[in-house]
Amino acid sequence: MSEITGSDIKVRVTMIKHAQFLEINLSLDGWAEVQCDRCLDFLKVDVATETGLYVRFDETSGEDDDGYDVIVLSPNDSELDMTSYLYEFVHLALPVRRVHPEGKCNKDMITRLEQYLVKDTESFQSQER
Repeated sequence: MSEITGSDIKVRVTMIKHAQFLEINLSLDGWAEVQCDRCLDFLKVDVATETGLYVRFDETSGEDDDGYDVIVLSPNDSELDMTSYLYEFVHLALPVRRVHPEGKCNKDMITRLEQYLVKDTESFQSQER
């Protein structure tokens, strides 16, 4: 299940054909809607990244396990489904911390969270012992 509930992302794909392989360069730019880590309301975050894949042709198709983004296709294949790769690249481009700008979070949720905020860590640590 995806943590992205909506998006508008433009993808530019360029392919360079080499003698032994194909080089695919991807440029993603737009926004994705995710939940705020603080208040759980939805917010739009910018998504911008550039990445690449390599495609080589061999009788044993699948993914190469040498640590690179290499896709192995059969010489008879004429199409490459990029859906799963785009899905992964968009998720990897999301920021680690997804929060509204200061003061823009859901005020009701912030009020509830502040009820459980520990302000005196010394007394909290003594209660744990």
